[in-house]
Amino acid sequence: PTRERVDGAALLRERHHEALSRVADEAEGSLRDLAAGSSELAAARLGEALRQIGELLGESAGEDVLDRIFSEFCIGK
Repeated sequence: PTRERVDGAALLRERHHEALSRVADEAEGSLRDLAAGSSELAAARLGEALRQIGELLGESAGEDVLDRIFSEFCIGK
């Protein structure tokens, strides 16, 4: 597993790191959108950031996330 440190927290999986990067990107984009006067686009970006956080917390998981999780397991007969 990949291990990195972000503000004192260890990220054990690459997908965690990727999801947190997407959260940060969406939040930064949202701030830019607000500054440009586009509150609707900012809200959409924040919604995507929340979806990514939900995946990290296990509250939601798309099919691609489930495929990546289960690809790491070796299931024998």
